[in-house]
Amino acid sequence: MKRGLAVLFMLIHWAIPESVAQESLLDSLAASLKMATSNSDKIRLLNALAYELCYVNADSAIRLSEASLQLAVKENEPKGKADALNNLGIANHIRGNFPVALNQYSSSLLLRREQNDSAGVAGLLNNMASIYAVQGNYPEALENYQQSLELKLKLGNEKGAANSLNNIGNIYYYQKNYDLSLQYYERALEIENKMGNTMGQGRSLGNVGLVYLETGKLNEALQNYLRAYQKMDSLKLECQKMYPANGLGQTYYQLGKLEAAHKFLDEAYTEAVACNDPVILSSSLETLGKISVANKQYTLAERRLKESYDVAEANDLKVQVKDASKSLYEFYKSRGNIDQALSFLEINKSVTDNLLNEDLTEQLTRMEVNYQFKDEKDSLQFAREKELLSYNSEIKRRELVQMSTFFGLGLAFVLLFVIYRFYRVKQKANEQLSVKNEIISRTLQEKEMVLKEIHHRVKNNLQIVSSLLNIQSKMVKDEAAKQAIRDSQSRVHSMSLVHQNLYSSGEVGEVSANEYLEQLILSVCRSFDPEGNRQLNLQLEPVALPPDMAMNLGLISNEIITNAFKHAFPAPDKKGSAISVSLVAAAEHISLSISDNGVGLENPQQSFGMQLIEALVRSIKGTLSVDSTNGTCFTIKLSQPYGQTVYS
Repeated sequence: MKRGLAVLFMLIHWAIPESVAQESLLDSLAASLKMATSNSDKIRLLNALAYELCYVNADSAIRLSEASLQLAVKENEPKGKADALNNLGIANHIRGNFPVALNQYSSSLLLRREQNDSAGVAGLLNNMASIYAVQGNYPEALENYQQSLELKLKLGNEKGAANSLNNIGNIYYYQKNYDLSLQYYERALEIENKMGNTMGQGRSLGNVGLVYLETGKLNEALQNYLRAYQKMDSLKLECQKMYPANGLGQTYYQLGKLEAAHKFLDEAYTEAVACNDPVILSSSLETLGKISVANKQYTLAERRLKESYDVAEANDLKVQVKDASKSLYEFYKSRGNIDQALSFLEINKSVTDNLLNEDLTEQLTRMEVNYQFKDEKDSLQFAREKELLSYNSEIKRRELVQMSTFFGLGLAFVLLFVIYRFYRVKQKANEQLSVKNEIISRTLQEKEMVLKEIHHRVKNNLQIVSSLLNIQSKMVKDEAAKQAIRDSQSRVHSMSLVHQNLYSSGEVGEVSANEYLEQLILSVCRSFDPEGNRQLNLQLEPVALPPDMAMNLGLISNEIITNAFKHAFPAPDKKGSAISVSLVAAAEHISLSISDNGVGLENPQQSFGMQLIEALVRSIKGTLSVDSTNGTCFTIKLSQPYGQTVYS
């Protein structure tokens, strides 16, 4: 099940008052502001009024906060500046202006740390973490959430601690650690139940429902989402029901109950528009678009899916961009719009690879740094122990010389002690060496796994290129152009097979050339001769080659055999026509021979294929000979250091 299918409750650190009490409070604050005479009172009242307006009217909150900030700067009031910047951050956060909100939160955080305002610092850390989480920066988000949780626990803030537990659970959810995320959600729910906090209960229940939805436990997900929806509905607050409503819609969609799914998703969409929540807006629109596809409302489906993508892209929501672009690719593919389908496929592949490659690069860097640190630390410790051992041995030797003059028996005792001591030190050194070897072995295994994953992804990327070339060839009318595309597709397939062999074999630094060439040759033969009219003779000795060497031999073989099928046998069903391939590992060289009994070559130097073959042979420092006496025979020889014979 894809990530981002439903939306987590990101618990932002601001209160949402009930509407009647809110109107009364706003009127009271506005009246007090009119009567205020000192700038200090005006700053305090402007900030209080802006805070209450953040979720009701973000534009008004921003204007009031900017006015308060100007006064606070003029009067040099650090607390007034911190409160104004915090309100600006909240308002822009709600509006989805995440980069602006982060800058304002950071400025407020510096001021509140200078004032030792632990409660304010905890709230700002929580809000900044929620933006990092939406942007996909999970390490930064987790660090901020954990700092916020630590401060709240020190302050005895149970409600805030429950919010932080929920948010930390969200990060583990994004990292697909569902067991750990469920533990944090349930701990938060336990605190909310103890406090009788209805809103907190609704949020925690919604997050528990999302874990069950992601792990395919749809009935459990539905039960928790329904309870969350009922809790939020009982509060009669704006901008809160859209979270469980969206979750219910996603769950009903998975259960195939499209009418119920449409009802709740439409409710989530309407509230997300009113509250300007880009995450809920993008998520609900994407699934509404897929429901429209199922109902054959294709125009409506296209509009909803494109709107979902536009919202996600405008707000830098990477996960939602990935999901929406995949849905648009599938939509346009099903409608036969190849250009649009390919466009969104490229976007989806780019976003997906960026997310995965960032994780992969970070993992490689972390392993390398840890290994180097451990290696340097162990080397220093070993040198110190060696120096200490040398010093102790010298002391013992001098004592032995002095005591040997007077006590023969003492000499024997000292010798025995030295031998025992040496044995123990050597035994300890062997143990340390064994530990270091184990660490090195484990690190190498981890690196090998990462390299295999890289080869796997390169192979997948080459397959996508091959698929794109295949689609393009179907759209080209000119036969010469179509054949050129097919030739390129065949060459890409030759390179893809090398990476497939690398990640599927036990060795990541070499390729079994005989197995690789056999797969490649059989693939080319099936492509040109599906009926099996040509006889194929393969004699391939086991030889291991470096990946680049194997890839070049594959490209050479692909060119020669493809040329044979195209030109060597003019009659498609001629009896007795054959192609022979041999790979021989001699004492000083490796020889690859490819021959056919066809009509032979005419002016071989003038063809592009022959020029490509010669260039590839030069790149591997080999020699090429061509014999057209009886058919055509190509022989490529490599010096032995490029490869080694494999013995089974």
